[in-house]
Amino acid sequence: MRTTQKDGHKSAGHDTAFKPTKDLQRKVKADFEHMSEDNNFKKSYRGPNGDVITGPRNFLTNPPKIGKVGRG
Repeated sequence: MRTTQKDGHKSAGHDTAFKPTKDLQRKVKADFEHMSEDNNFKKSYRGPNGDVITGPRNFLTNPPKIGKVGRG
């Protein structure tokens, strides 16, 4: 049969603060040095005369179909 003991959790050590286990701090050494993914240069869209240079269209699409759509 179980006995009732008032404040039994304190005698078992449950009222103390949490203490983590050993934590070994190691320096992390990467195999490769970090390379930036961004190209930080500004592209000029002006020609030597100051005219705006436009590029080709981004993408082309087909016109919508005319007539019946679906089977046969």
